[in-house]
Amino acid sequence: MKSFSRRRFHRVGLLLLFLFLLPQLQWGEYLQFGYDIFVNMPASWQVQEVEERKFSAANRAEEAFLLVKYTEGSFFDDVGKMYSEYARELGAELHETTAFPMAGSDASLGAIDFPFGSTACRGYLLCIESHRTDVVAISFSAVEDFDAYRDTLLSTLDSIALGENGLLEPGPVSRAVSPYPDEDREQFRIDFEGISIPVALSPAAMEATQELIEREARVLVVYGGTEYADAAWRRYYRMLFRDLYRRSRPLYAALRQHLSPEDYSDYEIAVKLLEWVQDFEYERLDTLSDCLTPLRAAVEHRGDCDARGLLYAIMLHYYGIDSVLMVSAVYSHSMVGVDVDGKGARFGHNGKDYLVAETTDQVELGLIDRSMADPNKWLGIDFISFSK
Repeated sequence: MKSFSRRRFHRVGLLLLFLFLLPQLQWGEYLQFGYDIFVNMPASWQVQEVEERKFSAANRAEEAFLLVKYTEGSFFDDVGKMYSEYARELGAELHETTAFPMAGSDASLGAIDFPFGSTACRGYLLCIESHRTDVVAISFSAVEDFDAYRDTLLSTLDSIALGENGLLEPGPVSRAVSPYPDEDREQFRIDFEGISIPVALSPAAMEATQELIEREARVLVVYGGTEYADAAWRRYYRMLFRDLYRRSRPLYAALRQHLSPEDYSDYEIAVKLLEWVQDFEYERLDTLSDCLTPLRAAVEHRGDCDARGLLYAIMLHYYGIDSVLMVSAVYSHSMVGVDVDGKGARFGHNGKDYLVAETTDQVELGLIDRSMADPNKWLGIDFISFSK
């Protein structure tokens, strides 16, 4: 497969890379192509070739690949025709295909088999037809490598976003499973400070997020003990945060009726939200991730440190309170750092000192178990934040 990759893809120098990429973003590992295409590739993946309106990338072993091409939005007027045209160019055999809306655009995602010279390839074809930009993306490997790379190929496509708003909305693979905005909301209730609060959420969206969590856990585990471990951890949680953020807005709207920023300070909001998640029943799933999707954790009042920490961080971001997730492989635990005034232990990250929040034990904001108090044993993970 390496000889196959070298016939098609050639690495470019840093100068060429910076000519075509717009790396001004400070949002983790996202790369920007063109005006509004963003990609958060798995750890160790590298851009190999950049040309006008297209680019390619591959994993370190050069066995899994991503190709992206984009044109003016007026080039196609129907995503079905767009999908058929690119499949025809590839000489691809089409399998199951799903059409879905994406950020005001029409999109289609399907599995394909196609030949590349003498190499039989398998992967996924994604087409997005919008008014401004049409995007076609293919993630693939040789057929004999496909089972090993299936999750990574899906994860790579799911990291694609259109426009800055897309960075906080579910990715295309997740949308193909459960469209966003959600179309099938049901009434749930959450218990907050002794009050039963109604909230409308999508069970299908919860299942889509759970699928994403497990897929990303399988992608993450490959990097354990490698030089890419920290980068892989950051990407894992950022992929989860992105999928959850907009899907969590109804929960924030429900909480805000009882916890208004007009009535409470940032510190008081941080405390009340922390006490809410601390009161959940501690429960880990019997899966690779151990993590129940945070929205289900909210309505079922249960979850582990990851589920509670992500839920807490997302709600804080909706309230405009900066926070970071703190994860530790040494302690096998996660917590949250909150940027509010107050006394207690703090965690330094990106020039700020965040007040530590333990989500699984009923202790005050700023308290941390002495056995886990070494800041060098924690990895800080920040998230993109825009206006609500």
